[in-house]
Amino acid sequence: MRLMGIHGELTGQSFDLGTAPLTMGRGADNHVILSTRLASRHHAELRPEGGGWTLHDGGSTNGTAVNGRRVRSHRLRPGDEIAIGHEVFRLEVAPAPEPRTTVMPSVGPPVLRVTVSGGGPVGLTFALLLDDLMGPRAEIVVHDGRWETADDGGVAWKAKGRGTSRRQQVVTLQSRQWRKLPAAVQERLFGGDAHTEMWPTGPDSVDDLPPRNVRIAYVEDQLLALANDAERIRLVPERFDPADPAVADRHVLVVCEGSRSRTREHFVDRFGAADTSVYAIDGRQVQDVVLGLRVKSDLPDPMAV
Repeated sequence: MRLMGIHGELTGQSFDLGTAPLTMGRGADNHVILSTRLASRHHAELRPEGGGWTLHDGGSTNGTAVNGRRVRSHRLRPGDEIAIGHEVFRLEVAPAPEPRTTVMPSVGPPVLRVTVSGGGPVGLTFALLLDDLMGPRAEIVVHDGRWETADDGGVAWKAKGRGTSRRQQVVTLQSRQWRKLPAAVQERLFGGDAHTEMWPTGPDSVDDLPPRNVRIAYVEDQLLALANDAERIRLVPERFDPADPAVADRHVLVVCEGSRSRTREHFVDRFGAADTSVYAIDGRQVQDVVLGLRVKSDLPDPMAV
């Protein structure tokens, strides 16, 4: 038997059913990895039972349908169609293999599995940049506990009364930095009238473009909207758990949680402790100049890049 994709991104792909259960979901540890936002991390499982196969829904939020009817458990027959979100599969009898003399394996490019802990401006910008640079060679997962599942199956920022404090400060973005962003990100951030240009050009200005001032919450909203639409970025509305055994299956962990990072504390033996004196050399406080005024900074929280 085999499971054949007949609608969605996995159309034309088949998954052979052997003697072990076959799992389906958005998590990278599944046999069938789904990209639809309506799928849960571990959505459903096909189990060999009584000489046949039975579909078991894993308690998913959006459910699993067989032949158009939502089910929790269903004994499958050849021809049954399984729908999870926009992905549809058909259970088929696998054809007998044709005799071949020499079969050369098809080897695709290696895929870099990246986890980003923290979905603020830094984490989302990193994910969008990596997706733009590497395309299908990178599979990116972003975690943030300040998100929740939206009605359309994507993720959205939690409301203010639910423990999420949105930053309304205005920040200045230098053209040396924002010109390096993908064109789609630049258009989303600056395509309307949500930014101003009140500072003159300076050493960090390129192409005669002045710095741009924009509210942090607006930046977060636009980056999250772009990440929701990105096919190769999976957004998880949960705090990243550094003790999760699945972390070992990832190639890269990018920590973008700010100064009070549980993830950095968990891996402190690998990363080292953050320096509590933010403007320091070898632990000695140094002076800096801001708008021509010589200042000292002594912030109480550890800061790290």
